[in-house]
Amino acid sequence: MAKIDYIPIGGAIGGAIAGAELAMIRLYYILDCETGVVKILSKKYLTTLLEDYADLKFQFESEKETKNQEVLLKYINKINEKSLIVKEKLHDKNDIIETAW
Repeated sequence: MAKIDYIPIGGAIGGAIAGAELAMIRLYYILDCETGVVKILSKKYLTTLLEDYADLKFQFESEKETKNQEVLLKYINKINEKSLIVKEKLHDKNDIIETAW
């Protein structure tokens, strides 16, 4: 007797199984606070953002799982940290310039 390896499931049962599987996938959305644009966090999008951060880009490319959502989120957080440091330095520099006048 032949063994059946796969059985196609359609209709409500197939949809429920597929829906349950999709519900387990976690996607992060990234809001660009300057433009208001929302994008899905993906390797491609993160790579674009990392163009301005050569050191972080090098670190990211050294990661084993560059499509893992947790890894992608880690680098968004690193970009935010660097961005805050730069903004704080600019703010401090502006304070010094204003004080000098």
